[in-house]
Amino acid sequence: MAFDAAACGMWAEMYPILSRDRFGLAGNLTGRAEAHVLRLAFVYAVLDGSPAIGRDHLAAAVAVWEYAERSVACIFGDSTGNPLADDLLRLLRAALPNGLTRTELQDATGRNLPANKIGQALGVLLLAGLARSEPRSTGGRPAEVWFAVTGGSARTRS
Repeated sequence: MAFDAAACGMWAEMYPILSRDRFGLAGNLTGRAEAHVLRLAFVYAVLDGSPAIGRDHLAAAVAVWEYAERSVACIFGDSTGNPLADDLLRLLRAALPNGLTRTELQDATGRNLPANKIGQALGVLLLAGLARSEPRSTGGRPAEVWFAVTGGSARTRS
């Protein structure tokens, strides 16, 4: 089944939005949005007895998808799917606005994790746009201080 002319134009506008990268656990659950919306639009067209997917079918499918996406975001928020990264993010948010050094993060996790594990988890947060770091002068070797990014938006949300 093909799109009619109006739906074809709408699909061209919606496709980049639907196919964007999504982050974290919510992103994993809402991936391939374009395929799901297309399937929903197809079902609506069939149920309507239409020979083509129309603008109304596509608009209804997008509305259902947006509702599902908001529901997933409400439930899972900006969880990364990495338990250590999620724990570190909670610590960093609690430490706002001062941030925490790597040593303080190591102490807060009970000093039983290798530094590279903490580094990997911080990398997840950095790539997601959920945390940032900056050097802090200490009189000797500068400390690396980590901060939760405020505003609550990961890099892949629209």
